[in-house]
Amino acid sequence: VSVMELFRASPLGLIGCFGSGLAQGAFFSLAAVYATLIGYNVASTALFLALPLFCVILVQFPIGALSDRFDRRVVLTALTLVVAGMALANVFASFGPVLFQLIAVAVFGGLMIPLYSLSIAHMNDYIATDQMLGASSKMVLVYGVGSAIGPLMVGGVMHGVGELGFFWCLSVVHLIVGLFGLYRMTRRDSMSLEEQGGFVLVAPRATPIAAGVAMQMVEESSEIVEPEEIDVGLQPDLSE
Repeated sequence: VSVMELFRASPLGLIGCFGSGLAQGAFFSLAAVYATLIGYNVASTALFLALPLFCVILVQFPIGALSDRFDRRVVLTALTLVVAGMALANVFASFGPVLFQLIAVAVFGGLMIPLYSLSIAHMNDYIATDQMLGASSKMVLVYGVGSAIGPLMVGGVMHGVGELGFFWCLSVVHLIVGLFGLYRMTRRDSMSLEEQGGFVLVAPRATPIAAGVAMQMVEESSEIVEPEEIDVGLQPDLSE
């Protein structure tokens, strides 16, 4: 499966994956730099980086349930726009108390991290089961390209305009992906809930493994044992 084939199958899934790479690569590479620039010490910087990871543990299941019960494209687009807004909230929180800053970054990170998994799930809704393993490797590649570009792009902006450029850039990235999602809603009808697959939170490194497991589960569930395949010779003889 080529990248262009994936784009034709689900443009939003691929762009969402690339955008997640841009944002997450920049965040986890430069968040410590940002925290230092706004005056955090080592302990506070560690807390600043850890809170989003704790927050995603709390929100991943509600987000997954929403994406399984409603149109996943709507959930992905809405969540991306919410994350864009939370990035702006972090800009304004930087002028307030430290507690507000920690709450804002925790919510931002907790909502940002599942976007990659939502993009993968949305892509899997539009490809065949036997394409999932090949598609997952391409999605990891697209994510990796984004995560390599993200720190360079955001770091350049921070160098030019200061530390506030960090969250401004993250907001713009998610806003572009969210607007693209709104555009895609005008180009193709939604998939029925019965056709949608299940949501699973995965990291980029685990995506090919998760895809392989998913393919195996589908293959096992499709195997039906025919009546003539049952070994009746093992049944006891009740006529004696």
